[in-house]
Amino acid sequence: MKQHLVLMCEVPDIEQILAIRSLFQCEWTFNEDNPERLRTVNAEGEPGKRVMFAADSDEPLLWATTRSDKIEITVSPAVNLPDELHLLLRAMGLKECGRSPEGISLDSTDDEVLFDRISTLDAAWILLRRLKQFETDVPSIQTSAIAILEFAQNWKLNCARVSDRRETKAMMAHNDMLEEQASRFAEWNVAGLNGIKLNYDPRGSALALLFENNHPMDICALTFNWPVGQGLNPNAQRQKAKSGKYDIRPTRIASDVQGILNGLAVLDCKVKIAQRLPPRLYAKVNELLTTIGGQWSTAQQAHVFAEDPTPMLETLTATGEVYTARDYEFFATQPALASQVIAEAGILPGMVVIEPNAGDGALAMAAAEIVGKSNVICYELMPQNVKTLTALGFHLQGPQDFLAVKPEAVADRITMNPPFSGGRDMAHIRHAMEFLKPGGVLVSIASTQWQTHDTKPAKAFQAYLMTLGAKVIAIPAGAFKASGTDVATTLLVLKKPLNSKKAPPVAQAVDLQQVQAALF
Repeated sequence: MKQHLVLMCEVPDIEQILAIRSLFQCEWTFNEDNPERLRTVNAEGEPGKRVMFAADSDEPLLWATTRSDKIEITVSPAVNLPDELHLLLRAMGLKECGRSPEGISLDSTDDEVLFDRISTLDAAWILLRRLKQFETDVPSIQTSAIAILEFAQNWKLNCARVSDRRETKAMMAHNDMLEEQASRFAEWNVAGLNGIKLNYDPRGSALALLFENNHPMDICALTFNWPVGQGLNPNAQRQKAKSGKYDIRPTRIASDVQGILNGLAVLDCKVKIAQRLPPRLYAKVNELLTTIGGQWSTAQQAHVFAEDPTPMLETLTATGEVYTARDYEFFATQPALASQVIAEAGILPGMVVIEPNAGDGALAMAAAEIVGKSNVICYELMPQNVKTLTALGFHLQGPQDFLAVKPEAVADRITMNPPFSGGRDMAHIRHAMEFLKPGGVLVSIASTQWQTHDTKPAKAFQAYLMTLGAKVIAIPAGAFKASGTDVATTLLVLKKPLNSKKAPPVAQAVDLQQVQAALF
């Protein structure tokens, strides 16, 4: 919602909105006989096509073609699109899907769905215009609009549920809470607002706003259930952001799920889905809300978060991406395996222990039982795990990629369960060895890829282990079943030489069969 309102605040007047609305066949053309103004006309000889022209120009800005129940908007490549129209197309969720000499094609979308979007934006713009009569600070106007529209969503949803079902104690308690919130409208700090009149009928508007020296303003429960679109620049060349070899790649959020995120009703730390969803779509939205920390509460009929989820939801809708535990390759170390790691490390009181990939603290807590939490240095990249570790009493400098940390040989012992994919475990282990004091011991859970893959990195790592005289212990499949994966792993025990500040160099050429025979 916030992104849509930010864009709509920049639309100067309603003429641009009416012009966009007139591209739909259900509407009349706009200013068709007035060449001095922005106008739309029916294309001659092309049924279902309407063309928009700028004032005093015969060059089309864009055109819309409706076929059956689909509408496609095309932007002219020869004319600079005015900023206000550009903003409206973005607010409608449109993005480029193809280019040709004839024009820049935007998404082909269901015409009723797209018309609902522009109608929603139209209503939002009217609210923003009213708020601008009493306030000049744009961020304050946006904050006021969000407070009003989110409350309208919550109230409408509550009325619909009370109407659809018998009035339960939980429903009526929620109803009373919303009525109390409406009575304290002054706390919303909406300039010029003198009162709120609630509509208890689930049909029609949700409420009416009573502004000083103005007629009551009906507010509908607007649902922004679509992501904003991308910017359009006919001359811009797209550039992909460069990423490092071991960077965490997020999961793309499905477009239908991302659309629902924009229409969620947020009240304090509770998130409600403001519309009925098909079972499969609901399951996907529920999974995403759970992934980012929401816990379903049947009593409150909402996903409840430990803190205000608004900033997180805004990030998800802006990027269309979410970082999951699997993206971070976080699979919690089970207690039996954690005990084995600690035993192999030979940790003694007074030692300094580093946990480079601390996760939810399984290894760190086991080490802390021997040396104390102050002697355990944790690094962790996954934000949710950083919060968990902090709550457990460990001191972290926020989310950190261990591979980006400059090594200092300060640790007596290192215990770790790094990510595996793409050779990440090998990279993490090699880097971690630089943090060990001479004579220190590193114990790491690792994949079996370094044993089974016939690649240069795998062979180099085998030689590295052989040079250090590493101890290799096979961990059968099933050790991480409770954590969501069932792959076989290995346990590696490495000791840093006493006569070297750094681990020895890796042999460049090695006979694979000889190394495997020596290790196993």
